[in-house]
Amino acid sequence: MRPISIRTLQPRAEITIHTTRGEVYTYQDLAADAVSLGLQRATDSSAGAFTLTLTARAYRDGTWADRIQPMDYVEIRSGNLSPSSYPLGKLPMRFRGFADNSTQTFAIGPQGGPQRSVIISGRDYTKLPMVSQIQYLWTNSLPSALIHAATGWGLSYNWGVNNSTTTMRAFIANVLQHIFEGKGAGAQAEFGASPFLPLFRETGVDAPTLIESCTVPDSYAINLFTVQPYTGSLWNLFTYFATPPICESFIYDAEAGPVLVVRVAPFKDLSGKFVAPATDPATVQNQLGPVTLDPSLISEQQIGWSDNEVLNYFFVYSDLAQIGAGSQFSYATPQSIYSPPSSPGGFLSGANPTWNAESTARFGFRPLNLDTPLVSAITTSQNYLQNAVELAAYLGATQGHNEQLRSGTIVCHGSEDFIPGRYITVPYGEKTGLSFYLESVSETFLFKGAQNPSWTAELGVTRGQDVTL
Repeated sequence: MRPISIRTLQPRAEITIHTTRGEVYTYQDLAADAVSLGLQRATDSSAGAFTLTLTARAYRDGTWADRIQPMDYVEIRSGNLSPSSYPLGKLPMRFRGFADNSTQTFAIGPQGGPQRSVIISGRDYTKLPMVSQIQYLWTNSLPSALIHAATGWGLSYNWGVNNSTTTMRAFIANVLQHIFEGKGAGAQAEFGASPFLPLFRETGVDAPTLIESCTVPDSYAINLFTVQPYTGSLWNLFTYFATPPICESFIYDAEAGPVLVVRVAPFKDLSGKFVAPATDPATVQNQLGPVTLDPSLISEQQIGWSDNEVLNYFFVYSDLAQIGAGSQFSYATPQSIYSPPSSPGGFLSGANPTWNAESTARFGFRPLNLDTPLVSAITTSQNYLQNAVELAAYLGATQGHNEQLRSGTIVCHGSEDFIPGRYITVPYGEKTGLSFYLESVSETFLFKGAQNPSWTAELGVTRGQDVTL
């Protein structure tokens, strides 16, 4: 962990735009008209967003609203040091995205004169699997195809995606290779189902490949037969098994390419230790280690305790296979292992291992009902009962004390280190500090309107705990 030194801050941002018509606009082309840049990202599976504001200066081929069009590819770099100070001799890659719209605005300013500008907005790499849709509106007359269609193995027959029980990381790699990248895609060449990224590259934009980084334990085997009839966006397929607050899925940008992170949320208990089956992201390649924020860079903060997310009882999985039709009172955890008490209202649980009686007395009965595909009775694995127990213990250790964790927002000088999905420590003494989980970042970079460029960030932080440095 390294603090930022205020003596060396030289905020810089650079933008490069590759159009689907073959033009490339570098920052030197944009600099004279760049007004501001906004970036937003979070760990909630939604797409990151960018907003670039430019002057409405007219050129021979029109304004920037005429030059930039939807699906043009945007790369954004930013940092607090000169480019030569970084290992590659250039600013860190911060954001890869694709334009959604290009708008020319007109308004009457506070002094009564007209104010014109061009606003380019779009989403990060998440947009590509979001707009790429999987539809099964057809089949063919071949007997084998009819058999596959009748049994719902659409992903298997049309795309070559394995239909057996598999691990999460194998499933993601399979979907990336067969549907997104089009490497070895089964029957698609014959019947016209085309992978998205190779088709997009035919526009002339060499968009990089997604880097997969999955740390969901292999013991949570998934049966792809339950997913085979899938119809919807490719992004929803990637996040099909991400069940908050257990799992999270998001994309961030590394120099090597956009990284798709799918993992059990790396939350800690009150002792500051990661709770299994979560993994410390600092130990995993292509995931995010902790950073430190120099308190002198903070201009505003609102941090406190809240009972908005208090939970004191956890329903993990209704075991339909073992208990007939099942009910909300019957769960996969064996009663012989855990025998929690009933609630003050007389409700008797099934066999859920987590019960916070003190929290219930203080805040009332606040359950979390969770039916996660990570624990499936339709599987060849015999570990699903054990997995249900493990996830219940994970939820209890990470969510059962939410009222003792601090959360809120911090407004500070921007930094290339502020990426959602990592831990950030704010020292407040020589050997003490507050450690937060960074869930969202909203940045604003002003190119004009001040003597020097300015860079501010609003950090959405949760799960704050006192730590010893």
